[in-house]
Amino acid sequence: MPIALVFAWSADEYSPALGVITAISLFGGRWQAIAAIAFAGTALVSIAHLAGMLHSDDLRAYLRIATLLTSALIVCWLVHNYREATSTNRAEEEARLIVENMPGLGWSTDPSGNYRYVNQSVMDYVGAPQEDLNRIEGSDDFGWKIMVHPDHAEETVALWLRSLKTGVAFTSEVQLLRADGAYRWFRAVCHPSRDKNGDVIGWYGTSIDIDDQKQAENALRKSEQQLRLLIDTIPALVWSAAPDGAPSYFNKRLIDYTGVSLEKYIPADNEIERADGGDVLVHPDEKVELRKRWSQSVATGESFSFRHRLRRSDGVYRWVDARREPLHDDDGNIVQWYCINVDIDEEARAQDALRSTLDKLARASQAASLAEMSASIAHEVNQPLAVIVLNSHACQQWLSAEPPDLHRARITMERVIRDANSAVEIVNHTRALFQKRVLVKEPLSLNEVISEVLHMMKSEVGPRSVRFELDLAADLPLIEADRVQIQQVLVNLIRNGIDAMESTNAALRAISIRSTSDGTANVLIEIRDQGKGIENPEKVFEPFYTTRKSGMGMGLAISRSIVEGHQGRLWAEQSDDGGAIVSFVVPSYDASAQ
Repeated sequence: MPIALVFAWSADEYSPALGVITAISLFGGRWQAIAAIAFAGTALVSIAHLAGMLHSDDLRAYLRIATLLTSALIVCWLVHNYREATSTNRAEEEARLIVENMPGLGWSTDPSGNYRYVNQSVMDYVGAPQEDLNRIEGSDDFGWKIMVHPDHAEETVALWLRSLKTGVAFTSEVQLLRADGAYRWFRAVCHPSRDKNGDVIGWYGTSIDIDDQKQAENALRKSEQQLRLLIDTIPALVWSAAPDGAPSYFNKRLIDYTGVSLEKYIPADNEIERADGGDVLVHPDEKVELRKRWSQSVATGESFSFRHRLRRSDGVYRWVDARREPLHDDDGNIVQWYCINVDIDEEARAQDALRSTLDKLARASQAASLAEMSASIAHEVNQPLAVIVLNSHACQQWLSAEPPDLHRARITMERVIRDANSAVEIVNHTRALFQKRVLVKEPLSLNEVISEVLHMMKSEVGPRSVRFELDLAADLPLIEADRVQIQQVLVNLIRNGIDAMESTNAALRAISIRSTSDGTANVLIEIRDQGKGIENPEKVFEPFYTTRKSGMGMGLAISRSIVEGHQGRLWAEQSDDGGAIVSFVVPSYDASAQ
């Protein structure tokens, strides 16, 4: 290029033009320089012709113009070649820097697969020179094969040979041996470079480390397998549905249960009820209601809960508890429905059986209550009726006498009327007790009630040689109670004590009755007999339990119910000197609380 410039600048008259052309070649393009040369040549010829410098016999002017144009063309050509060489070197340097610093293993080979170039990352990773990686001469094997995990080596070599033969791009995921002996996963991609005739002139490839990605994929795959195993093995029928209610997944248990897979389950139409099997799997009695509720949930996004019968693969309908919950995205739109059906057939049948048992028990309890009330009435009315019969016979005798003793007959009839009214009151109060009616309470003196009871039982006690020993507190507080029911309790307790002493020596037959305040705002009544005592102090209060052949076992049970109805307590115990002690306490009357 310097020689051309010197040659060109020898023509002094045209030096400025040549300088302009040189500048255009350096700072412009090749075509701009050629255009400038053509323009300069045309201009010089025109100027020389107008100046009369060009004559047919004067060849020097033509020669100088030709020399100028030739020099300009040489300058343009030299500048173009220089620029191309400079640009190529710069591009190659930039490409080398890119390949050397790329995050991966970069390499290139000739058409036969021998390495032309490997970047420093390859050398650092494999720890072997480039020559050891080339194709083994005279074979279809390669030095890099020993760097590939044995599980992938043959397959990888076969893929590379196919690419070399067909010119198809090479892609593979393999485990490569690192210099420290560890294998890591890489994704290798290699593309051919072709000339203008389409022939492969080389291969350019890169291998990217994807070991962390593989580990993450394996962990994710394992997690998905565990999750799927969990979903398939949990004791429930699990499935999912799209936002419109169409099923998108069945777990294995649901498929085994119904005998219908997801592919066979979805009909050609797009109705919402298909998610529940329509007419096939849901019992006809619940189908309409289920369809209505599920349509509402799909439309509103509300949670779904419903119990219905689902047909099993053997054709048996079983009760299931169906629950469905929507999954929303960040904007609140439903992206999936998660559904579960739990087989509750045994529970449902057990509940039905329990309900039936409870109904039977209720009827039995009603029958028992009726029997208990009947026995109670019979028990309580038995004694007054016995006295009525006795007095009626006495009245009959007085009237049959000659002359009739009307005075005694009148007295006896008054006793019959009194005992009959007592029986009526006992019946009414016993009925009120079992019907749990509100008691009619009034302030009472227990000492007075005890005296009334003893007076009523005087005719019954006299023939049985039983005496009463009273220890009644003079300052006994009043109680608030139903008079007839308290009388009923005292009659039962005293009568039981008398019956307990039937086999006792007549001289020892005594009933001790004591009343006192127990110091806790309660009134205590204690009745003691001289009989054989009580073997089971608590069992005697059970209905129909009795130790006497003629007993009905209702007296103490009724008495305890009455006392507890007055917020009191009734109990029995064995006396230290023989016999039994039956006691009860009831709250004293508090006039200030009224």
